[in-house]
Amino acid sequence: MATEGDEKPPPAEVLAEIKAVVARAKSGDAKAVPRLREFLARFPLLWQRYGDLAAQAEVAWVNLAAGTDLHLKESLLRFAAEQRALLTRPSASPIEKLLVDRAVACWLQLQYFSAIEAGAIAGKDAPKVLHFWAERQVVAQRLFESALASLVAAQKLLPVAAPTCAAPPPEHPPTPASGSETVIVYEDSPFDLHNRLGSYFNPSPESTPPSTGSRRVGLVDGGHTRRKGVRHVTPCPADRVGTDARPAVPRSAGA
Repeated sequence: MATEGDEKPPPAEVLAEIKAVVARAKSGDAKAVPRLREFLARFPLLWQRYGDLAAQAEVAWVNLAAGTDLHLKESLLRFAAEQRALLTRPSASPIEKLLVDRAVACWLQLQYFSAIEAGAIAGKDAPKVLHFWAERQVVAQRLFESALASLVAAQKLLPVAAPTCAAPPPEHPPTPASGSETVIVYEDSPFDLHNRLGSYFNPSPESTPPSTGSRRVGLVDGGHTRRKGVRHVTPCPADRVGTDARPAVPRSAGA
């Protein structure tokens, strides 16, 4: 028997019963709901795709654009899946994935009305019809631009998780001189330059205070820092402070 939340598809011995229960639920039979809920809890695959309205909206626009052309339908579905993969960053948050789905659906809508307007112009439709399709395309363009703007804003405010692999140690670590002071320079990554929410989602990895005799120099933005380099500074002796540290150059007699 499958455990709660099993990701595997239903076995063949219960598939016939599932189809019967789903058919009864679709027809409005309230008595089938308790059994339907049991199947949905055991097999999440039954509701994950069917309950995804974004996916259904995408398929609706594809069916509207392709009509009876199954080749065009399959091509549009694959193209939409490719665009979704290109827009989604690795380890993206659920918010980003929802915005990507919205952007892809708006793109399909925009291109559909663009094709409709081109067909209306080629068919020499009435000016009122051409005006209607042109206005409808403008609305779709605004929706698409709004979806892209929301996606870009979310990607700037919610950066993806940093990779877990550790950087290799340097081959020849610098050796500090006796009595020198170690200065560690950090710099923030370009992506985190405008990150204002990173500190709430990603605690600073440099929470350990620096050791005695060293100090940190640089910017820390949103908890993401990168070690730029290490240099060792030898302080000037107290008896030479304020004096010229360069060796004296003997002058010639004629100077």
